[in-house]
Amino acid sequence: MYREKSIIINTISYISSITISMQDLAKIYCGLLSILLSHNILQLNKKLINIIIFYTSFITFFGWELWWTMAYPNAPICNNKIADDYTTRAYICNNDPTIIITSPQCLHAVANTLSDIFLIIIIFHIGLYGVPNAFNKDISFKNICKFITIINFTGVSQNMLLDSIINFFPKYCCGINHDEWCPISWAPLSLCQFCPYQDNKLVTICLHTELTWFIVPSIIYVLSFFTYNYLLKI
Repeated sequence: MYREKSIIINTISYISSITISMQDLAKIYCGLLSILLSHNILQLNKKLINIIIFYTSFITFFGWELWWTMAYPNAPICNNKIADDYTTRAYICNNDPTIIITSPQCLHAVANTLSDIFLIIIIFHIGLYGVPNAFNKDISFKNICKFITIINFTGVSQNMLLDSIINFFPKYCCGINHDEWCPISWAPLSLCQFCPYQDNKLVTICLHTELTWFIVPSIIYVLSFFTYNYLLKI
């Protein structure tokens, strides 16, 4: 009885210690809402939508979001700098003490993953406008290439837009004047970030992040297509 009571108290104490930033709360809201409305947005079979959501969450969470958030010490060092985890970057970048920092920091990776799901659903929605039969088993190779082209360019376009306007990670606010690139961890699908300088100012649109969003939508599409049409319909 004492052990059970202790577990309940510890659980309540842990839950009460959770804090979520307004930025991450918005990402969670958008992600969950897009999942709830995914059938209306994509007009696809529910099983196929679940496959798309599964692959998106798995690939984005383990492909870069978890690594960028946690900054594992055994990850390769990028640009001769030890990566900062989310909490370190957040304290450096959020100078206003009233801004809430997400804790535990793994929830930041979850929030980012939910926002990635939201983005993929929107990207596929746009792609399906151009190629409505993109997930049909008898689709032509020409239409497959057309759909992949649409979702890849949509993916990189939205990411370039977000990187140029919104500091989501946070990632671009280190240094004495808070205008330098923060050390971001290597990640399996994003590698080491390379951000060029223009007129002695750091450009927030970085090569590997953009390449990731150019390639990943097509990976999710191909995996979802073959899983739905060939693995689950034997």
